[in-house]
Amino acid sequence: RRGAIIRLFESLRDSRRGLPRQTHVARYATFHNPISGSGRAAELVGLITAELRAHGHEVAAFAPRSREEAVEQARSLDESHDALLSVGGDGTHNTIASGLLGRPVPMLPVPAGTENVLCRAIDIPPDPVLIRQMLETGRAIPVDVAMANGHPFLIMSGVGFDAAVTREVHRHRRGPIRRRDYYLPSVRLWWGYRWPHLAIEVDGRTVAENAALAIVGNMRLYADKLHICADATPTDGLLDICVFTKPGRWHLLKYFLLTKAGRHTRCSDVVYRQGKRLVVRPVEGDVPYQVDGDAVAAAPVEYTIQPGGIRLFTRVAL
Repeated sequence: RRGAIIRLFESLRDSRRGLPRQTHVARYATFHNPISGSGRAAELVGLITAELRAHGHEVAAFAPRSREEAVEQARSLDESHDALLSVGGDGTHNTIASGLLGRPVPMLPVPAGTENVLCRAIDIPPDPVLIRQMLETGRAIPVDVAMANGHPFLIMSGVGFDAAVTREVHRHRRGPIRRRDYYLPSVRLWWGYRWPHLAIEVDGRTVAENAALAIVGNMRLYADKLHICADATPTDGLLDICVFTKPGRWHLLKYFLLTKAGRHTRCSDVVYRQGKRLVVRPVEGDVPYQVDGDAVAAAPVEYTIQPGGIRLFTRVAL
């Protein structure tokens, strides 16, 4: 954080000294969640705005009060804007991507949340100078957008245990979510979770009839730096699904350790597939699903893919 501020002041100093600046005047919009990262999003928006304006660019700032308002504002953003900056956590980026789906305005996500999985996956730090340089290159690429019962997501979705933890965290939320907010619900559910029975189809073919947990990936990175859907890439027009078939707390621990070691897909009771249409159905009971770390609803859930659904700035090859 201190290094980013120093670089920002150096950039402002250089602009006052008449050093060369970007000649193209671009139009940008920033969207942020005021409570993301305990207020870090608002602070970061101010630094980024100052950096962009110091180089002659126009910046409009939005701080929508609800998901619905954010989606509508992003959807109606004038197409003359060169980019939209989403400043916040993965939930904020998911919301903004939902509004930009199918539109030409590219998105640059900026990390200011708890886990920041998307920004880790595409290597974007909270550095105003670097962000300005990325925007000025204009190098945004089309990426796939996954859909869960019509709800867009960029990174991943889970049906079962991880979604149950997410639902508990959000149910008791009283402000910004911190990493430690997941610890107690995870331990409590690990000990007393009632495991579901999931039937799973990939492109019309049944691949599991009595599974315990399913993770769907549009990108390979999951929370806690896990690569559950290890072959997923958001530019191939396919969804990846990793199915853990055995229920129980000790099997869950085994799967976690194997995934940490990158060996879970070699396990005989793990099913890994790719496809364009995935369906996860519970045999019975209330089984939640989550997308990009936000609890959404209860299964059954149908997953589809929209190839090249949005344009995204990235610092890595996808």
